[in-house]
Amino acid sequence: MHSLEDGHIKKFNFSEIPKHILVHGQKVGVLAFGIAEILNYSHSKKLDVAVAGLYHDYGKIWVKPSILNKPGPLNEEEMKVMKLHVLYSSQIVSSFINLRKYGEIIKYHHEYMDGSGYYGLKGIEIPELSKILTVADVYDALISDRIYRRAFSTEKALEIMEKEKHRYDKRILESLFKMVEKTCICCSFNGRELRKAH
Repeated sequence: MHSLEDGHIKKFNFSEIPKHILVHGQKVGVLAFGIAEILNYSHSKKLDVAVAGLYHDYGKIWVKPSILNKPGPLNEEEMKVMKLHVLYSSQIVSSFINLRKYGEIIKYHHEYMDGSGYYGLKGIEIPELSKILTVADVYDALISDRIYRRAFSTEKALEIMEKEKHRYDKRILESLFKMVEKTCICCSFNGRELRKAH
């Protein structure tokens, strides 16, 4: 599989995927499956969003390390490059016949209900499974260490997402809350009752 970036053709190889991207994908896949399960999705849809979660960030291998690993905020040009990772990830899965159906789910996993995402889609314009992937991706990013910060506790991560609840599908965000309360996935949750997203 090839992608054009900065005038150079780059070949994709699964062996090139860094461990942290693999682990993040696995965690997002599990979270997305759990959210879909609470929403009573069909088994096939649960599998679809879980598999999409596995591959959703593979395109980051085509983002320059200086941008991907920058400890501070990205400038406008760097952000333009970073935003391409969703397209690259979609290209990767779309190049394999048995993975092609996950391309659209992955491409729009940085869209938000208020239209503030990468492509500016909002509300019903965003594919349903992409909305689940977005919530799972944001949650795992918050509870994971980053170059520029330490991981938030589960409770703090959920508080952050609740404050930004206008960005997420209400039912999906509430399903994440229910799942964490029930299973304490990756958490230091202290048992305090969480407020529902409205």
